[in-house]
Amino acid sequence: MLEHPDRPVRFGDLWEEVQYRMPMFYPGGSKLFPHLTKKLYEMFAGQTVTPTVIRNLLEGWKEDAKLNFLQGTFFDRSSCGVWLKRGSCDCHPEPGEHCRLKDVCNGMRTHFLASVTTLAHSRKDESHWLSKNLTQLHAAEGKAMLETCR
Repeated sequence: MLEHPDRPVRFGDLWEEVQYRMPMFYPGGSKLFPHLTKKLYEMFAGQTVTPTVIRNLLEGWKEDAKLNFLQGTFFDRSSCGVWLKRGSCDCHPEPGEHCRLKDVCNGMRTHFLASVTTLAHSRKDESHWLSKNLTQLHAAEGKAMLETCR
């Protein structure tokens, strides 16, 4: 958006121009921008930098965040141990005590399916897959539900 993406400029002046062009509200909430501002000022305060360098840095951070989130080892109570390695769920014939996904998919089935239905009809990355598999998700129970969700 800036006129001279390869012209070096003092970082503070560059970032003021960027902030001026940012919308008041944007997807992801308003909490991210102040953190980016702080981090970038720590890195570039008093230096000259090109808009291209800043854009490339931010794109790299964005890509790293996506890769680390999608391929990292983030597991919470709603995660299935099968996700660590592809294969069949070892919950035979129904989810056992160790199963972390059953609490969400089976224990709170009504709420889970309501959320799935909402997401299926939204414009999120997973919406296409969810709307394609919505009937199957509503029909599945127990282990079948877990294997469909993983």
